[in-house]
Amino acid sequence: MSDARTPLLMRARGTKVARALRMPVPILAEKLKQRCRALTDRLMADAAWRTDGATSELLRALRDRGRSRFFVHPADRRALVAALQAREPEAVRATARAADEVCSHRVPLLGRGAVDLGDPIDWHRDPISGLHWELRHHSTIDYLDLARSSDVRLVWELSRCHQWVTLGQAHWLTGDARYAAAFVAQWEGWMAANPPGFGVNWTCAMEAAIRAINWLWAYFLFAEAPAFDEGRQRRLLSALAEHARFILRNLEIGPRPGNHYLTDGLGLLTLGTVLREVHDADAWLARGRRIVWGEVLRQITPDGVDYERAIGYHGYVLHCLLFAVSLCQRNGVEPPAAALERIERMLEFTLAYTRPDGTFPAIGDADDGSLLDLERRTPRSHRALLAAGATLFGRSDLKAAAPTFGAANLWWLGPAGLSAYDAIPDKAEPVGSRAFTDGGFFVMRGEGRHLVVSGPGRGPAAHLHHDLLSFECWVDGTAYVLDPGTYGYSGSREWRNRFRSTASHNTVVVDDHEQTRLLDDPSLFPVESDGAARFTLRRWEVGDDLDRFDGEHTGYTRLPEPVVHRRQIWFHKGQGVWVVRDALVGEGTHTVRGFLHLAPLGVTLESEAPWVVRVTGAASDLVIAWSPEPGLSVTVGEGWLSQHYGAIQAAPVVTYQKRGVVPMVITFVLAPFATGGAVDADGLLRWARGLA
Repeated sequence: MSDARTPLLMRARGTKVARALRMPVPILAEKLKQRCRALTDRLMADAAWRTDGATSELLRALRDRGRSRFFVHPADRRALVAALQAREPEAVRATARAADEVCSHRVPLLGRGAVDLGDPIDWHRDPISGLHWELRHHSTIDYLDLARSSDVRLVWELSRCHQWVTLGQAHWLTGDARYAAAFVAQWEGWMAANPPGFGVNWTCAMEAAIRAINWLWAYFLFAEAPAFDEGRQRRLLSALAEHARFILRNLEIGPRPGNHYLTDGLGLLTLGTVLREVHDADAWLARGRRIVWGEVLRQITPDGVDYERAIGYHGYVLHCLLFAVSLCQRNGVEPPAAALERIERMLEFTLAYTRPDGTFPAIGDADDGSLLDLERRTPRSHRALLAAGATLFGRSDLKAAAPTFGAANLWWLGPAGLSAYDAIPDKAEPVGSRAFTDGGFFVMRGEGRHLVVSGPGRGPAAHLHHDLLSFECWVDGTAYVLDPGTYGYSGSREWRNRFRSTASHNTVVVDDHEQTRLLDDPSLFPVESDGAARFTLRRWEVGDDLDRFDGEHTGYTRLPEPVVHRRQIWFHKGQGVWVVRDALVGEGTHTVRGFLHLAPLGVTLESEAPWVVRVTGAASDLVIAWSPEPGLSVTVGEGWLSQHYGAIQAAPVVTYQKRGVVPMVITFVLAPFATGGAVDADGLLRWARGLA
């Protein structure tokens, strides 16, 4: 290990100890119990898989009564395949093509596309960096080890086993025995290479939960395949029981738990529901229900926003909760009314942030991961969740935003779900501007216009970025002003922090300082927010013609000469134009730099008096014009954009800068025009200066 890295690692360990000492006593006691149990397991570990989980009673129950317990069952195959062929013929063909790739050991991994895994598959190797994780007891592996140049998410993604569900779908659709043979060979290879509790694929209970749910899908999809005989079925069901025991012993508890803990609970709820004949299944089910329905009320704000405040993770959590609702209802158990109401609010937030083309703003972290991937999903769209929500809650507004049910929902909710979706009245109503003040998001919408402003987060800081008062702007099918994304987690601290930094967002930097001190935390996923960066909503108004946002934050008041950043945004719906006003109030002389990260489009600096930038899109241009201010300069440079996890590309970034004594005001207009059209920048800016 290099000398330069040693102080950082020592500081990280010191921070962990300090945080542990601040934990509530019951949580600290449970974590110490887990550590002691892990040490005992490590000393007495038996690397063999247990075989006592699958009784004859369980096999009979899944064969005879499994139809009511889970979403797919051999008895439903004919009807489901017919519905898929009638409604989603291209998805049927795409599934077979994807399964052929899996047979050749080519599997899509997050934003990397199809990755060649080789033969045999090495389940402990990062296929991008080539780093191999040792086969050690899970309690001795630090999967966020900064000394490793490997992103553990890539290794975990492969062992979530989405690809085996794809094989099972292709088997149902075609009857081709190749897919069953490929599944059995890969599954048996995984079992041999990953003894229970050993290796990087056992370091996280959430990963075990997601894997177990995908294995259940594979079990039912291959239940009648000769290659997946009764002996193998018993082994797989016994292995699922091992997964449940592991999850229960290693719950990811904490003072502010996030999507990991909720997924742990979902795994227990699912395994306890489907494998109810297994010894201890009642305990799994009871703990799973307590976690899932309890965390809905803790982790989801009253206005329906996941409190980790990352839109990608909001969609992931919503998927988990809709899965839980549908599984419970399928088994004759109605979820608590308060939880259902909160989930419905989540759908309303999803409806608001979903753009007319189905995409969503990449605010906060996003790793493109999923609970299930039943249709080679588009990672940056939550339309399928809106369609599922429309079906489960009977809502026309959600259906209007998701005009097709989709193959994924057909596999999940079946022909009965499709019939329910089709029966919902078609009532296309415009989605209006809306504030989600508890969750910290503000959405301005008009015809062909969509802008989301990022406010405060009140949950854990693990997936937060330095994006207070940042925004994303979409016009007529083109996202012009973007959040650059996430890129990666544990592979590189430098890149992780670069994409989280203030300068990587569409907001203002003062004297080259960060908005908050989160980047000073040695953890890649800090738990606690920086209390010094307080947000205040001064005003939010939605009018017939004009919407208004007015907010400020105190992140820069920690400077020797403190400054408050206030941002006002007006949206004129008739003209489809936004005005942004940055006001810096406080003491002293400061250098203020604002950033606008743009899509990889043509960008031209058209004028310097006033400063005017034109961004050329497919259907229109976006003109950005600044009100003339002494000392203001505008430049067009190159930044970075990560539209999918692990993928990176160059993209233009506009920087506006001024040095002077505060108070200081910088105003600019975002005005869409027909491509190449003339712009009356002076007229727009006169109108903007008159706003108050």
